[in-house]
Amino acid sequence: MGFKALESGKPVVVNNYQSHPDAEPVAIAAGAKSLIALPIKDTGETLAVAAVASRAPDHFNPERVRLLTAIADGLGVLLENTRLSQELQASTK
Repeated sequence: MGFKALESGKPVVVNNYQSHPDAEPVAIAAGAKSLIALPIKDTGETLAVAAVASRAPDHFNPERVRLLTAIADGLGVLLENTRLSQELQASTK
C-alpha cells in the first residue's frame, strides 16, 4: 500500500486490512485492522510515505483521512522549508 501511495501521490486507505491481498503478516499479527498510507511531498514530488495503522476496523473515515492528509501535507511543507533554508545558508557562505 505504501508503494501505491508513493506512485500515485494520493492517500491509500484500507479499512479491512486483514483481507487485503497486500497485507503484511507482521502487521496482521500486531492487530492492524485498518491502515492508511499518506504521501509526503516536497515541491509537488512525493518523497516519502507515512503509514498509520489502527486496531479498529473501518477506522479511517473521511474526517480522519482529511486530518491525517493535512498532517502529511504539513510534514511536506516542513521538509520544503528546511531544504530552502539549507539552500539559502549555502548560497550565503
